[in-house]
Amino acid sequence: MKTFLSRFYDTLKRRKKNCNSDYYYMCLYPYLNQSIMKNLLLTTTIGLLINMNALSQTNSVEGKWVVEDYPNTMYILENGIKYTYHCVSVSNCDSLYATYQAGDGNHNPGTNSYTYANDSLIIDLNFGNYFEEAVTFECQDNIIDFGSLQSRWIRVGTDLADCGTAGINENTTDLNGRKLIKVVDLLGRETVIEPNVLLIHIYDDGSSEKRVVID
Repeated sequence: MKTFLSRFYDTLKRRKKNCNSDYYYMCLYPYLNQSIMKNLLLTTTIGLLINMNALSQTNSVEGKWVVEDYPNTMYILENGIKYTYHCVSVSNCDSLYATYQAGDGNHNPGTNSYTYANDSLIIDLNFGNYFEEAVTFECQDNIIDFGSLQSRWIRVGTDLADCGTAGINENTTDLNGRKLIKVVDLLGRETVIEPNVLLIHIYDDGSSEKRVVID
């Protein structure tokens, strides 16, 4: 099968042979111009397709995410697998999270498979249980809003001041405007948030509530 260049060269030879002008390039000019335009159009089309494909890859759920109301919990979503990490001290979690990589052994035992399609995230919680939520991206794809009572996810390293929104950098203000100041277990001992454990959240307005994070 002839390549484009080979076919192009053969066409030039045929046109030169059939050209009656002493200045045969005058006969070839229309073809050359047409050929150049075709290739320019082809190149432009390929470029557009590449750009469209790149755009289709935005709004990616892959990466490192901190749960807004629980800054000591981070998820890494990569290649269809969700890894869960915990940080003991909330004050320096971001620097610690930056050192973690998917599947590095620092994550909690066990992982969850996930799929993301049609703006919906589905996570297999095992034992026949699934997390399924519609996803809306905010702040240049650095915030995932699930459009429900689920806490938003913030991409690690995001400065929420640049997003014009309140969030974990402001002591985890919840939907009621309360700031979480302490988490204790059922015996009153201060602790960190752990998945699947019933804990008491104490807020700056003096209120408290029992909550459990399902992982």
